Amino acid sequence: MLMRLKAWRDSRRKQLSIIPFLMTFANACLGLASVVYALNNQFITSAYCIILAVLFDGMDGKLARIFGSSSSLGMELDSLCDAVSFCFAPAIVLYSWSLSSRHWIGLLAVGLYLCLGLFRLAKFNMIGNGDKVFFIGLPTTAAAAWIASLVIASPWLEASHWKCIITPYGLSLIVGILAILMISTVRFPSFKSRKEIPPIWLLIPSAAICAGLCALIVKIPFCLTLISSYIFSSIIINAVFLIRKYRR
Repeated sequence: MLMRLKAWRDSRRKQLSIIPFLMTFANACLGLASVVYALNNQFITSAYCIILAVLFDGMDGKLARIFGSSSSLGMELDSLCDAVSFCFAPAIVLYSWSLSSRHWIGLLAVGLYLCLGLFRLAKFNMIGNGDKVFFIGLPTTAAAAWIASLVIASPWLEASHWKCIITPYGLSLIVGILAILMISTVRFPSFKSRKEIPPIWLLIPSAAICAGLCALIVKIPFCLTLISSYIFSSIIINAVFLIRKYRR
């Protein structure tokens, strides 16, 4: 009886192990949908596809660990799908949405974003993330989510004092900075590890939550504010550590 029960449990686990793969493929399909919508000038819908891809990307790894189906194949597949949804798709969205008006400058900006994003993914596959408490360099998911949030928030930005951000030249500069951050040595908290995070780094989620709540209260773009707060506060804390290091 126990043997039958164990065999049934193992068979059910094998059946459920396909779910993480479906999540990974959903990530890639949403990246494809984002490109298709962008080429049809439906940029807000295209941006939401990237946001959904980020959510699916966050779920596949967790489900793989729950079902005990983590594998090298799954990791490689996840990386390839990330290349579609968080490197290629945002580049197409950016160029179709705004940067095509500046021709080679826009092409240079999105090309830099694409190449450095792919470089980050390849480097991650080769050496891993090391300390799971932090990402070394801005994750492609965060960069893509910021770009998608910017597109979604563009109607608000056009009517605000921040309009310069979405001008082709301003956007090209910001995209270049995002690309460099992806391959930088700047540490960004991952919150994936069970290890205790140093207290100063808890300021980052605190700042992001406070910024998000303020965004809801004063009715400014929530996602853009939340992700921007995460990126900026991480850069500031890294700068503080760097200054302390050189003062010693």
